[in-house]
Amino acid sequence: MMKNRWQALLTSLAALLLFATAQAEAAPVTYDVFVNTSAINSTSGFLSFQFNPGNVTAQSATVTISNFAFTGGPLAPTSTNSGGASGTLPSTVTIANSAGFNELFQGFTFGSNFSFRLTFAGPALDAPSGASSGSAFGLSLYDSNDEPLLTTDPNGTILTILLNPNGSLSVSYLSPGVVSLNQVAVPEPATLLLVGTGLVGLGAVRGRRQR
Repeated sequence: MMKNRWQALLTSLAALLLFATAQAEAAPVTYDVFVNTSAINSTSGFLSFQFNPGNVTAQSATVTISNFAFTGGPLAPTSTNSGGASGTLPSTVTIANSAGFNELFQGFTFGSNFSFRLTFAGPALDAPSGASSGSAFGLSLYDSNDEPLLTTDPNGTILTILLNPNGSLSVSYLSPGVVSLNQVAVPEPATLLLVGTGLVGLGAVRGRRQR
């Protein structure tokens, strides 16, 4: 009976580890983004954050903009949200790829730099269906006449990240000398395995003591 109980415990722990590993692999993907705007310091203009599907087959997903910080400024007191965009900087902003055009358009007086955390999440990452289209996140800077700033990209962005139909992410354009991008690390499955192994060991020790 004692042997059967420990076998059941080991089976339960193994299932828990398998679930935890699956959860880790499907975790949201997060980047820290830093933008050098020293070349346009004191210029009045706009920030544009967009997250748009390629077509109607694209799976649902969101991007979250958080930890927004800047030098100079200020931010305009109001912004324009289109489509699946909600929230206002410097608080957290969420943009869903729910419409053909999804954007936060924010008035801003540029200082020397600004930064934020960008997180991708949703079914398009967790359970990609291999749809015929993905989605694209784009960050653009504009002057007061809506002319793009600090970019040579024909689409006017300083940063474009593609969410591909297979659930992967790829940087399509990054304005050199303007944008730096660092992916935030998530706990490795091996770390979860180590924790689980400790739990199994603890159970085994207790079993021996009971004997």
